[in-house]
Amino acid sequence: MGHIQLMNMAAFDLNLLKVLDAVLATCSVSAASRLVGLSQPATSAALASLRVGLGDPLLVRHGNRMVLSPRAERLVPRVRSAMREIEQVLAEESFDPATTKRAFRIAATDDVIEAILSTLFISLRSSAPGALIDVVAVSDRVEHDLATGKVDLAIAADWWLRRVRQRETILRDAYVGLRRRAGRLTLAAFLKQDHVLIAPHGRKPGVVDAALSRLGRERRVAITVPDFASAARLVAASELIVTMPSLIAAHYTGAYRLHHFPPPLKLPSLAIAMASDPRSMADAGVAWLAEQIRNHADQLRAG
Repeated sequence: MGHIQLMNMAAFDLNLLKVLDAVLATCSVSAASRLVGLSQPATSAALASLRVGLGDPLLVRHGNRMVLSPRAERLVPRVRSAMREIEQVLAEESFDPATTKRAFRIAATDDVIEAILSTLFISLRSSAPGALIDVVAVSDRVEHDLATGKVDLAIAADWWLRRVRQRETILRDAYVGLRRRAGRLTLAAFLKQDHVLIAPHGRKPGVVDAALSRLGRERRVAITVPDFASAARLVAASELIVTMPSLIAAHYTGAYRLHHFPPPLKLPSLAIAMASDPRSMADAGVAWLAEQIRNHADQLRAG
């Protein structure tokens, strides 16, 4: 909170710090009010006090949306750090999963949700029945989200988290093909088929296309979809084929009566990583959750 002058501290209501943290995180009075559990008028009044106390509008209109002022952008990591320090001072040194009612926030990609988190939640309901888990999408600024405490942990393909220094590989998976008919495919037969490409960010070459390019070959991607579930439904209703990680494919072979087959070309393994911030890992609760994720990934690998 270095931007608040010492001469103003006597007049600054430290109860407003939580509101300030919520406003900086959401860029919205209504969203901030839900986050801190206040009415929208009360949050608006708190924001007005913050604007006077800090001598800055904090939120400014840009087109049809509200954005942070330049000074508010600079305040984000400082306020989050201050909030984290206060939370750690007030929290008990020990963390008891059996009695906690804490909310954790995990950034994850849809493949991780299906392959890891969907089954992890079942075991967490037994070990930490009062814990709340909020899963959000992995943003392009994931390293910033971790550093500022916007998310506690991030789990995704290692390449997605490459900008985060503190990350660890928790699982490796192989790619398999999925189709309605059983049996292997030769490379020639594989290339004759129409393919589905899971491409959440638009039509871009995938891991199969990169491997085929090294062979001087290419496939026909008839359709792209943003998620694995859509791809599985398309394959179940047509002669299309799709290539995806085996842990995710296992969800769909039974649900849609699909058959998996080894791709007829060499594909790299997929490394799934978990990323964190050193300050978050000093938190007993986040450290516990990270350990549960590691253990669950170990079980998936062994099974």
